[in-house]
Amino acid sequence: MRHLKTKRHPQGVVAIEAALVLPVLVAVILGGLQYGWLFLKQQEITNVVRHAVRYATLPDVGFSDAKTMINTRLGLLGIDSGAVIESTVAWVDSTANDVGDALYAQVSIDAEAVDIINFFPAPDKLTAHATMSKEGP
Repeated sequence: MRHLKTKRHPQGVVAIEAALVLPVLVAVILGGLQYGWLFLKQQEITNVVRHAVRYATLPDVGFSDAKTMINTRLGLLGIDSGAVIESTVAWVDSTANDVGDALYAQVSIDAEAVDIINFFPAPDKLTAHATMSKEGP
């Protein structure tokens, strides 16, 4: 009995392997892009809040000035005011309003407004807060 040699076609195997691996690879890349973008936006929002609370601690600066600064800086980052869920600048202790007393700022942004892919599950909102003591003369 003679064995017939059959020709193998490695191109077909490569095509099947690519069809199995490529969707997973694309999903990993898209997921990395989406979460990387969200981490970048989270860090930008945190920096805005830190700058605002630092500004609010200066003498002769009111909370409304700090809130205006938050909205201006978020606008420069491409985050419109409609995406802001919450923006707060206030004293930690409601009876405090003197030099050395702590004040805080907090901002929450709708995550869908800053997400670029919306392919994977993401948090509902991105929130940042900071606390500092009021400076004085």
